[in-house]
Amino acid sequence: NDPVIFRGYGVLAVQLGNYSEAIEQLNRALELDPDNPFSYDMRARARLITNDLDGALEDSRTATRLNPASANPYLVRATVDAARNRNDEAVSELDAMLASASAEARAFRAAAQLLARMGERKKARDFVTRAFETEPTVGDLLMRAALRDAGDLENRQADLEAAVKLDPKSRDARLGLASVHDQAKHSKEAIPL
Repeated sequence: NDPVIFRGYGVLAVQLGNYSEAIEQLNRALELDPDNPFSYDMRARARLITNDLDGALEDSRTATRLNPASANPYLVRATVDAARNRNDEAVSELDAMLASASAEARAFRAAAQLLARMGERKKARDFVTRAFETEPTVGDLLMRAALRDAGDLENRQADLEAAVKLDPKSRDARLGLASVHDQAKHSKEAIPL
């Protein structure tokens, strides 16, 4: 009857995609250790995936109460809000994550992806920029370039050039840069003198 063992089984079940088993194991862990924020956070994610949105919200709130520095519960709540078409509330949760949590690059990337799906391109760009500043990857630069307005060729080009500089072998970065160069060429040809 060790909560660490049940928690470990719960995490393993989440990783294997067996969410009902994960919830069951995490329930057992929480019976033995009701003040463990990690167990609430993991159960919130499993509940989110199984579409138990109310349960996910409840668990994520408890996880934040127990550990306000964890970014994951904010992401869970923002995802639930987005699923319920409450985009303003989702954005507020993500802003709260920035203010309260010790967010890692992974959390910034997840927030950026959620915001992009919600159509919040500028806000998504801000989050992916934070991810890049925390832990630079070519993927961050590619995502930021993709989130630029169609006519913002100069900044798209700068992002893609930085991606190529970071990883000269990145096929996606080189193809994106070639595409921007092609678009810039055609836009110059289309402007009457």
